[in-house]
Amino acid sequence: MAAASVRPYWEECGSQRHGGAGQDTDHHTHTHTPVVEEEEEEEEEEEEEEEEEEEEEEEEEEEEEEEREKDS
Repeated sequence: MAAASVRPYWEECGSQRHGGAGQDTDHHTHTHTPVVEEEEEEEEEEEEEEEEEEEEEEEEEEEEEEEREKDS
């Protein structure tokens, strides 16, 4: 899943001070962004939206079945 693709922040920036392969020799010239937290929030929102869509589809199917039963 997404957890496998999440890299530690020191690999993300490539800082040599963190053992990364990047060219950054002065660690204090850049900042780390909370990429992991943002990705997790986005994934949670997507999952919630998918669940809501599934629930709506199920409700529509139930309503259609009820209408068919009434008609017959």
